Amino acid sequence: MLVKFSCVLRCLKRNMGAMLFVLFAILSFNLNASQKTPSHVFQLTDHLLADIKLIRKFENVKSVAKIPEVQSNKTALHVYSKSLEVLTKIIYLQTKYQLDSLQTTEIPLKEISQTDVYKVVEKLHEAVREVKQSLGITQSIEAPFYPDKTHANVYENLWQASYYLDALVGAISADLVYRNVLYAIQDAKALAKKLDLEVKLSSFELQDQVIPKQANIEGFKNLYRLAKLERRLKLKAVAVRTFPSTVITPSDVFDTTNNILAELVRIKIANGVANTRQTLELTNGKQPRHVFQQMQILGEYLDALAQHI
Repeated sequence: MLVKFSCVLRCLKRNMGAMLFVLFAILSFNLNASQKTPSHVFQLTDHLLADIKLIRKFENVKSVAKIPEVQSNKTALHVYSKSLEVLTKIIYLQTKYQLDSLQTTEIPLKEISQTDVYKVVEKLHEAVREVKQSLGITQSIEAPFYPDKTHANVYENLWQASYYLDALVGAISADLVYRNVLYAIQDAKALAKKLDLEVKLSSFELQDQVIPKQANIEGFKNLYRLAKLERRLKLKAVAVRTFPSTVITPSDVFDTTNNILAELVRIKIANGVANTRQTLELTNGKQPRHVFQQMQILGEYLDALAQHI
């Protein structure tokens, strides 16, 4: 009996390492399984898209939604920024059906995590699901899980959701784009103040005839300026994508402004700039020419900042 017990002890000692390895592997698996990845968020956006489609069907929407171009080089920060565009339209949707609406928000001054992204998209999905239920729509569509999705895939899905909402609440207006550029100028001014930089602006005349494409070109110029500024600050520079080959609408310019605001968040964090932005009321009747003019002003601020650093 003593011999057998001794053998058991020796066996346990020999296998203790293996047992501990298995235990740590299980714990590690459970930890990783609880973490949210872009694939989890992508699945959530698929659910969001499915519910918006059901609402469009309920409203007998026949128009075909625009399809966004393939996206690349997106981060959690960019996805969070894009979710705020969808949030704006969902607030309009809730107001349309006389439901309690979500509150507008902005990108927090911190490093955006995948959990932050998941939570904000989950909030969007819950809001749309409540709209669906208020309309008496009981149908539900399951979305499969794809393990290899990226931030760019999620970004593209959110943009598609934004386009799907257009027929229900209206497309992005120049007024929304204009306000975004004003927010970007506020951020640039805050950076200049932090760096004790006085920017002397040129006189930019308001052009008579400007189309969204021209305003978007100015926006892309500002993204390149931001990349230059980020390199000066030893930050990873934003990867500016190829200029869209499709017809440019205010929605495209709005997307550009969202990316500008996202990069300004990174730069503000790097320079310790507090969030002192003032909330701006939405204007009425702005046109691409007004956006174009403000994009030029923003460009002058960014050029001055890059030269100063």
